[in-house]
Amino acid sequence: MSTGDAVRPTAAVERGIASADALFSLEGIPEGAVVPEPEGEAAIEAAVERLGSRFARLDGQVRHALRRTRDHAGNLSNDRLQGLSEIVQNAEDLDATDVRILTRERELLVAHNGSPVRLPDVLALAMPWLTSKSEQAESTGRVGIGLMTLQFLSPHLEVRCGHYRFRVGDPDISVAEPFPVPDWFAGDAWTVLRVPLEPGVLGADEVDVWLAEWGDSALLFLGSVGSVTHLDEQGGVRHRLALVREVGEPFEAVVGGQSVDVETCEARADDGSRWLVCRTTVPSPSGITRSHKTVGPTTAIAVALPLGGPDDGGRIYAGLPVEHTAPALCASAQFDPIASRQALDDTPWNRALNELVGDLWTAAVLWQFRRDPARAWRAVPLPDDMRDARDPVAALERLLLGRARAGVSHGLVLDVAGQGPLGLGDLAVEDEMLVGVVSEEEVSRVAERTAVLPGLARDEDGRWRGVLADWEDHDGAFPVTVDLYDALRLLDDETRSPQANIRSPPRRDLPQTSIPLCCRAAGSWTTQGAVTVCPDLRNLWCSPTSRGASVPVSGSPGRSIRHSLPTPTRRGR
Repeated sequence: MSTGDAVRPTAAVERGIASADALFSLEGIPEGAVVPEPEGEAAIEAAVERLGSRFARLDGQVRHALRRTRDHAGNLSNDRLQGLSEIVQNAEDLDATDVRILTRERELLVAHNGSPVRLPDVLALAMPWLTSKSEQAESTGRVGIGLMTLQFLSPHLEVRCGHYRFRVGDPDISVAEPFPVPDWFAGDAWTVLRVPLEPGVLGADEVDVWLAEWGDSALLFLGSVGSVTHLDEQGGVRHRLALVREVGEPFEAVVGGQSVDVETCEARADDGSRWLVCRTTVPSPSGITRSHKTVGPTTAIAVALPLGGPDDGGRIYAGLPVEHTAPALCASAQFDPIASRQALDDTPWNRALNELVGDLWTAAVLWQFRRDPARAWRAVPLPDDMRDARDPVAALERLLLGRARAGVSHGLVLDVAGQGPLGLGDLAVEDEMLVGVVSEEEVSRVAERTAVLPGLARDEDGRWRGVLADWEDHDGAFPVTVDLYDALRLLDDETRSPQANIRSPPRRDLPQTSIPLCCRAAGSWTTQGAVTVCPDLRNLWCSPTSRGASVPVSGSPGRSIRHSLPTPTRRGR
């Protein structure tokens, strides 16, 4: 070995120590290469030790305050596995595609294949309110304060990535002893976080339950992380979150007063759940600052509409889920959450983002109505979905309810066979009492409208009726409803057969006999001698006889239609 070869490691170590000193002396961590990155294992180890010694030399009260803050970070959230979501979020910010979890009796291992650890990350992990991402407008992970929620499980956190091996806890920063990692769990270039556990603190079943509750939809708005997998000791899959994405047709929308291109894709989970995901980037709200975060010239927003399957609940995301919503609304933006990341902060920035989300959501719902209208109704909020609260998420729910009434209802256009695209004002619908009793042609004729709301545009659960009723009550666009009284004029139609006048679909609240159209009403029925009377229509009655029933024709005294059906045996109540 030459003299130069013997000197180089020492010089590298000195440069590593100098980088640690320079980093510790900075106020905050600006974006970019703040200090030269240590080169080689010895230099990295020396830099980590130097950071630890700088913490140890802090004045007593300052050191005490930092440690107390870190120790209480676990109390920020009532979710003791909140730290797992923070790791996934940080992995997303580092362009990882895969996150893996291994739960053992004495340790929890979490690994990802994102960008490697750098010296500023070491310092950020040890100082809860320090972040290396404050100047990265697009990032949502928080490093220090986020990962310190793992204090719920253990006072220590160890990290291994390349030559970096360090421990955060007591003392503040130190070089960690090597810990074994199965080859099938993580590669040499992966970042592995280890949480030492006392026996009984955490079991693999609890992690499975947490992942199941988080759901595949937690990954809806991630751009790089494609899977989160919980493995067993043999490398088998215990639980896996993943989505398959299929790129869809883009469309144009007006968001924030600007015309933007919207990218779409369909996301599918293994349980059959599907979503239409719509994304765009718009100019950031002007003149508004974020909470401890840089505002970039543009900001990304996205919404997802449920297309079917068991996972159709609503959540608000800041990259990953933050808060549940009552409507089937999934929306993501660069929202500022509160410290626990379990709710949004009530700030001007978040309120401004709500308006942008509202614009994109309106455009996405209208797009879905053109593509697959029957599945679009589930995404439209109703008054019963609203919460009596004043937080930003409740405000967004109310905003979208208003947008649905004023924007979606008037902008909704449906393709009707033989007619082309029609708005709601050109359409008619039949009252529930008339389903199966009158034809589509008769409904449109009585309503004097171009066509009937197509059957293919109605959801099986009947939510469409509630949505249309809400729009009608709140100055939205709506189709004309043909009710029982409107339909009675069809009794004057001599071309209508007696069978058409008396047919009726089975109903649980009526006997399984055919009831004349003139007596179809929501009220109760009574029996007066030999005459069955509907109290809502006492002047229009049908008198059962042994040979059939005679039905008076509305507006035509003395003329009746005799239909040859068995005498009804309905009992009054």
